[in-house]
Amino acid sequence: MEAPALNPKEADFRGKAKDFLSNLLGDVFVNTEQSLRLTHPKRHLVGISLAGLFAVWASTATSKFTCVASISGSFWYDGFTEWLKDQELHAERYFLSLGDKEPKAKNERLATVGTCSEAVLQIIKDNDKEVTFATDEGNHFEFFRERLEKALTACLGVINEEAE
Repeated sequence: MEAPALNPKEADFRGKAKDFLSNLLGDVFVNTEQSLRLTHPKRHLVGISLAGLFAVWASTATSKFTCVASISGSFWYDGFTEWLKDQELHAERYFLSLGDKEPKAKNERLATVGTCSEAVLQIIKDNDKEVTFATDEGNHFEFFRERLEKALTACLGVINEEAE
């Protein structure tokens, strides 16, 4: 879905997630999995910011992902949380994280990210999905490596548990 830009100097959000997901599930996955000779891969989708929003959105459009992780997901995106309430979530496990300074953003839309993240967390719980929520120190792009490590550990932990 399209949405207005965060400020007048930027372009509006064009809402091309379906096209990107189609390309990802098509050429990208098919070519990668064929070249690596993967027959039954466990797929995890991890994104930060708008890519984190995309990751959760993608879990409503396909059942191809075992785990979805959203780091500082742009859940402030106009209408997303209301829309998500009526969707089926397909991933088995979710990981969400948010920096503790993010809800203090000067931009009004960005400042709703804390409330919106809590709403997404509740929607995932209401869908009886396994979910972890982490509040991290800092702002949107701070401590990215550590936050990415947490997200990957949460998703890869599913594989490690299955292997035991």
